[in-house]
Amino acid sequence: VASAGLDKAIYLWDVNTLTQLTTSNNTVTTTSFTGNRDSIYSLALNPAGTIIVSGSTENVLRVWDTRTSNKIMKLRGHTDNVRSLIISRDGTQCLSASSDGSIRLWSLGQQRCIATILVHDEGVWTLQANESFNTVYSGGKDRRVMMTDVRQPQNRSVICEENASVLKLLLTPSDARYIWVATTDSCIKCWSLTANKRTSLPSDCNRNMNDDTSTVNVSQAPSSTTITNGNDYRRMSNASSISSTCSSIAESQKSNDSLQLQPLNRRPELIIRGNPAIRNYHVLNDRRYIITKDNDDNVAIYDVLKACKVEDLGKTDFEAEIKRRFRMVYVPNWFSVDLKMGMLTIHLEEPDCFSAYVSARDFGLQPIGTGNSDNEDNAGNVTNNCPSSSTQQDAKINLGCLMLLALLEYWPQSHAHLVDDKDISKNVDSMCNGNDAASSHHHSHRHHHGNGNNGGSYSRHHPDLQGPINRYFSLPPHTPLIISENSGPGGSQHRTLLRIRICEAKQDNENGHLQEMVPIWVNNIVVERKWPAFNKISFFVHPHPSMELKNWKKEHFSAIDMLLIRKVIEHVYTKICRELFDQHSMSSQQQPPTNNNNSSSSNSSTPNDGAAVKENGQDNDHQNDNYRSTAAEERVELLCQDQVLDPNMDLRTVKHFIWKSSGDLILYYRPIKCNSC
Repeated sequence: VASAGLDKAIYLWDVNTLTQLTTSNNTVTTTSFTGNRDSIYSLALNPAGTIIVSGSTENVLRVWDTRTSNKIMKLRGHTDNVRSLIISRDGTQCLSASSDGSIRLWSLGQQRCIATILVHDEGVWTLQANESFNTVYSGGKDRRVMMTDVRQPQNRSVICEENASVLKLLLTPSDARYIWVATTDSCIKCWSLTANKRTSLPSDCNRNMNDDTSTVNVSQAPSSTTITNGNDYRRMSNASSISSTCSSIAESQKSNDSLQLQPLNRRPELIIRGNPAIRNYHVLNDRRYIITKDNDDNVAIYDVLKACKVEDLGKTDFEAEIKRRFRMVYVPNWFSVDLKMGMLTIHLEEPDCFSAYVSARDFGLQPIGTGNSDNEDNAGNVTNNCPSSSTQQDAKINLGCLMLLALLEYWPQSHAHLVDDKDISKNVDSMCNGNDAASSHHHSHRHHHGNGNNGGSYSRHHPDLQGPINRYFSLPPHTPLIISENSGPGGSQHRTLLRIRICEAKQDNENGHLQEMVPIWVNNIVVERKWPAFNKISFFVHPHPSMELKNWKKEHFSAIDMLLIRKVIEHVYTKICRELFDQHSMSSQQQPPTNNNNSSSSNSSTPNDGAAVKENGQDNDHQNDNYRSTAAEERVELLCQDQVLDPNMDLRTVKHFIWKSSGDLILYYRPIKCNSC
């Protein structure tokens, strides 16, 4: 078996060796072929395994002798990427298809192109040929499946016209009376090679006839072999060239009558239906939910944190749904999305992965298990570096950290940090607020990580650690996890290193692979529990010009970007406005009301210190905090760009939606009533 890819390399594998691999015997030695300058998009190997032909974005065909690993020849002629290759039964000829819209027939013995077939208007992406190699079937971007006589290319027919670009063709192996067609949509269709004839179906298919165009359940997939028996390369030089009729055709003229040809069939014989592919998406401002639209125009909502669909909206207006769900909230991008596989693929990369801290309360997240009990594992409650107050009900959590913990919760190594320390509570204390440290993992076992057969050593010897280490949410066990590394110019391409389901991380073999392949920045979070620092914003607080103050002090602060405007208002009210009152000799009845605990007590701090009140766990302190905030909001308001700010906004939302500048944020304060200050 030969394989190749975007990394420009070709590898030859021994099937017998691969089938004998075990958990302990998992090392494979392979032969590699180098010399390609660009990504490889097509590959063909003769049945004897002695000749490999490859096509790439270099627009050439390269031929190797597998026994010596030497390149035999390079065939030039295409002007664009070579997308598909087929070798003849006797191993002397090769057909190639290219994005330049041409199909070329090559003599490997003569090392030259002996015919060019032009029957498509756009790129040709896939080829098939019959046993005698005198008829070629082709498809590509123009959505047509063509059947062409190799010796007389003017003899051609349109088998069918698909609704989407054709990606792959496969002749039925038994009698070559049908051809399977896969396109960019989610259905695989079987078409007859004869016009409007519905004869007996392939024996390897079981029909489920519900209507004229039926869905099929395939009991035995047809062989995907496209290369038939061939001979050694030494016979190539002795092989006769193509017949005189074909030799005289250097290129078949691409005529307009190919557009006028009518398809032989209007309906497929069989259809294997798949789920519609997602073709459009929009990430909502909370960076948690994604609105999608598929090929059937169905709109749905996906939850990134739980890796699942949460709502089906049916056939509704996609853009209108985006506007309806818009919220004036800003959360930094912590992931990227692609739709290459027809489904949502979430990419986590350093350092963007750690950019999104949010309030657990505002995000609607609560620890799983016993509610808001103090004896609760707060994995992911990253508050030890946060100068602001943080109770369990309002923990500051990092979405990227929680996602990594959820993805690797089955990995025994993820529990190493807790197991290696005798005092588990101290380890929990190091990753969350010390007041909420847990002494043990008393939670319901939603997932069982280890067992006596294939579980890791941590979960076997520490059954109390068999639950999720992310206490806010878990992912479905079948969620795919792909670890890749950047490759290509500027890291524009990704090379897959490991592909597993997250529940398989507990198995010994996958556990070993993860220990080798998990990046350091992921290991720091999942194993070492080293949390990233908070993002901070610098801002100024000035009196509003309407106050007409002549002598005032510029107030400059630096605070976490999640700081609420409410806290800034409270600071202005308790620290700045009072000084202004004193300067203007305001009457005592205009002084802000106080309570039994002086508002300037040690419980309050400036925005530079985090602009939050340090929570000591007592109810009266919490009530005093609420009283100060309410009193401040009734008397003082903040503005940015002459827009009054909602106290529930945070600084990063104001900067993103209102300030809209890279410079330091400037906020203005003024009394709500003209006689209040």
